[in-house]
Amino acid sequence: MPEQVVQTTSSSIDWTSIALIAAIVVPFFSTLATNWFQLRLKRMELFTVRKIEVIENYLKSASWSAHMTGVSENFGQYRSLIFMYAPSELHEKILQLNDLVADTSFDDETLKLLREVSASLGKPI
Repeated sequence: MPEQVVQTTSSSIDWTSIALIAAIVVPFFSTLATNWFQLRLKRMELFTVRKIEVIENYLKSASWSAHMTGVSENFGQYRSLIFMYAPSELHEKILQLNDLVADTSFDDETLKLLREVSASLGKPI
């Protein structure tokens, strides 16, 4: 009785083709995902650096303007930028502080509000 010959070549070709495609495609998508993640991290880092810079410059210029006569030109620049980086709960206090500093009225209320805003902005997120 003749034995039947089983053809397995098409099956092995399919698995080989799948392995070849996976060997080519997986590193591509892995690299793509890694680059995308690194880009997000870099954007977050740049945003954080800019946030710290704006908060520091705002507080410096508000403090200088509150203690000296006249308003610092940096205060005019950072009094609006601070709203992009400050928590929304602080916006009302920052508006009040901006008004008091712009009026160049250095009193206990201005100093107290400056300390509150400074302490709140200095807290980690």
